Amino acid sequence: MRAGAPFRSKGALLVPAGDAVDAWVAEGPPEQAEGAAVLRTARKASYAT
Repeated sequence: MRAGAPFRSKGALLVPAGDAVDAWVAEGPPEQAEGAAVLRTARKASYAT
């Protein structure tokens, strides 16, 4: 994800964040609920434009 930073918008962050969470959960031991919490936090974050 760092390679894509800085992100121009929240949407530009959420795609790679979702990919990272999917990979993280697939590797275990994080549960899907923990990954969902990470994405919820990213969705709620404020971004300067």
